[in-house]
Formats: sequence, structure tokens, C-alpha cells
Amino acid sequence: MFKVRRRWWYASAVALAGLMLVGLLAVWDMRMRQAPHLGFAPSEAQWLAFAPDFPAFSAALQTSDPVQRVLSKIPAGETSMASVAGWTRFWIGGPILFSEGAGSWGCCLRPGAALRITCWLKEKTGRPALFGRLHYCWRDGFLLASESQGYLALAMNAPRVDGLTPPQSTNALKFQMHWQDRALASNPAQKLEATLWAGPELHIEGRAMLDAAFAGGGTLTLPDAWSTPPLLILAGGTHDDLDAMLRWFSKTLPEDGTLALAFPGAADTVGRLWQTLATVCPAETAIVCRGIDFSGAIPVPEVGLVALRPTGGTMSEALSPFVSTPEAIRYAWGRREGWQLPLLGSEGTLCMTTVQPYWLFAAQERTMAALLDGLQGGRPADANLALRLDWRQLSGVLSEVLLRAARWELLPECNEADVCRDWLPLCEATGDLGQAAIDAQAWGGWLQFKGQLSRRSQP
Repeated sequence: MFKVRRRWWYASAVALAGLMLVGLLAVWDMRMRQAPHLGFAPSEAQWLAFAPDFPAFSAALQTSDPVQRVLSKIPAGETSMASVAGWTRFWIGGPILFSEGAGSWGCCLRPGAALRITCWLKEKTGRPALFGRLHYCWRDGFLLASESQGYLALAMNAPRVDGLTPPQSTNALKFQMHWQDRALASNPAQKLEATLWAGPELHIEGRAMLDAAFAGGGTLTLPDAWSTPPLLILAGGTHDDLDAMLRWFSKTLPEDGTLALAFPGAADTVGRLWQTLATVCPAETAIVCRGIDFSGAIPVPEVGLVALRPTGGTMSEALSPFVSTPEAIRYAWGRREGWQLPLLGSEGTLCMTTVQPYWLFAAQERTMAALLDGLQGGRPADANLALRLDWRQLSGVLSEVLLRAARWELLPECNEADVCRDWLPLCEATGDLGQAAIDAQAWGGWLQFKGQLSRRSQP
């Protein structure tokens, strides 16, 4: 009887000690996960991304039906999101800071007891601080990891990150990027801050400081004034704001004058027309891409322009230098009379006509017909710059581009069969995102924007 009681006492003591050890580990784990600041990143990092609760953000991202469809095309995407989030939280904790430096990217996190003990045991065996292809090291309780040792060297000697305000929601990711044109010392530094909320429509909001001169003002009605959404719409409440946006975008691309050198007459005519519209149509203007025609040997973008017509004067009077030339041809789309100005054959014919209350321009006759058929009344938007992108049409364009690139042997170690197996399902799944719709208020060099990356239907 005494032996039984002693065994019971020993078992109870061991169980109690185990519970106390588990409790102490839980308290220590919770305390280790609490980060006093965002962490460390190379001082020269051009971009930062911070999630206050990365497992919660990644799990909430799956609540979007389109994203689920995209992930279902990937074999790894079939894993239960709940188990993935649980294991992620167990090993790496909650907050994560991603950044770039030394030509590579890395992360800074605040793990709990499990990963700390594992790293401690691994280093005690005399092995280097290397896990697979990832190099890692510790600094003030934070774990820094990257494929590049140069990144770790920069992050270990950099001050802590203080210039990024963390998002309030645990289901959000804050992104920050800054850059400067090193070729122009006088060019001001440019900056982008954006917060992405995981959810059904992938809401995004932020601001950007750009090397552009925005006047602000104007009213937008064209972004959603279509019976069928075009592939791409870029609209400005004023012609000047749209022009400033296009000039800024052109500065971000490599300089290439191939088109202007090959077709100087067409480039000059389009440039003079654009400058003329700045005077005669200073109000709302939108560039519309209806799609890309792949029927010929060279893909041809089907691009048009819609401008709010001025209060006085007619198109023939305002654009007489273009419509009064011998090359201009009178034409009609149904009852809509206008002109055609051949520039590069049938695939580059400038078409012009009017429809109340807009003036319409198109690069091909069929594009003008599509614009007239699809344009309808739109509701005013509380913005003076707007972007619309139709993911369904973009997925078709990407599929065709990949197939042609494989057919012409432009993809290394990849043929048409590989594209059909590995890439086309992803392109098809991208179409399930619906439409990206972003509106912005612009003034000076600032853009304050918000919208959805996955809008299922038009308002």
C-alpha cells in the first residue's frame, strides 16, 4: 500500500513538473514572440513589406474565391490552409518583415520557443548557421534569414526599421518602396506606400510621391462607362493629369525610339494630335485598350481614346489640320460620321468621330466600332485618376503570348507542351480575379489611391 502511494506521488510530481514546464515554455514562447519594434533591414533596401500577423494574413488571403481557384491550380495549394497557418505560427511566430538588399531579399522575424530551441541545438552541434539554402543569424532576439550572406551582413549593421507604420489589421500587409533616378542627381526621391487587406476583393489603399506634376480636379465618368469592360482603361479628370501620368510612366521604361525611327510620320501625327487635344479637350480623357489582335504575324494593340468634347466648336473645326488633309477620308460608323487618316495601313488608321458628350479616336476601324458599341453612361467617381484592368482578358493575352514565345523557341528549356501543362492553367485561373479597379486623387507630385485588385462585378 505504501509503495502504491509513493508511486502515485512520484507520478503526480512528474505530471505537475511537466505541466509547470509546459506553462513556463508557453509564457516564454509568448514573451519571445512580442517584438519591441519592426525589426532590422539593410539601410539601402529599396522596398519593405511588413505583416503584423503573417499567418493570419496568409490564411485570410484564402477567403477570396478567385485566389482559391488560382491556388487550386498549384499542387502545393491543395494543402489545408488551417494547418499551414498553424504550423507557420508555431515555427516563425506572427510578425514578419521582408526587404531587399545586396541584390537579394531576406526576412526578419520574431519566432517563439520551438524555432529558438531548434536553432540553439543545431548550432551546438558545430554546424554552420545554414538551413537548406538559407543563411541565418540572430540579432537582439530577431532572426534574420536570407539566401545571401551579403544581405545578412548589411542587416546586422543597420539601424532598426522605424520609417514604416504597421497596419492596424492583422489581415493586412504594408508595403513601402522608394527609388531615385541615379542618372539625374536633381531628380527627387520617389516613394510608394500601400496596404493590402486580405479578403474577397483584395482591397488596396495607399499613396505615392512621384516625379510628376499633377494639377488635380476634374470629374471621372469613363472608367466604368462600358457595357463590357475593356482590357485596360487609364483615365484622368483632366488631360493634363493623364499626360503627367503617362510621362511619368514613360520615364520608368527603358528608352527605345525604334517605333519613332521606323514610323516617323505616324509618331509625329499622333504626338501633334495629343498636344492639340490638350488645348481643345482639356477635361476628362481616357485611354482604352480593347484587347490585342493576334490574327496577324505581329500582335496589334487595339487602342482608342475618349475625350469629353469642348463646349464650343466642332471636331472638324478644332482638328482641321488633321481632317482637312488629302489623306483624310470621310467615313461613317452607322449614323456616326467621322474621318479615317491612314498612317500604317489598315492596322494603323487613325479613326475619329463624335458621340454625345465625347470625341472618340481609335487606331483601327474595328476598334472604333467596338468603342461605339460598348460606350454607355457612367456615374461620376470621386477621383481624378483611375485604372481598370480586366483579368479575364489579360489571362487570354498572357496565354497567347506564352504559346507564341514557346513556338518561336524564345523560352529556354520550355516548349508548347510545357506551357500548356505548367503555365496555361495559371493564366486561366488569373481570369477568375475579375477586374482591378483603382481610383486616385492627385495633387502636386502625390497620388492618394484606393481600390480593389479583384472586383467581381462593375458598380
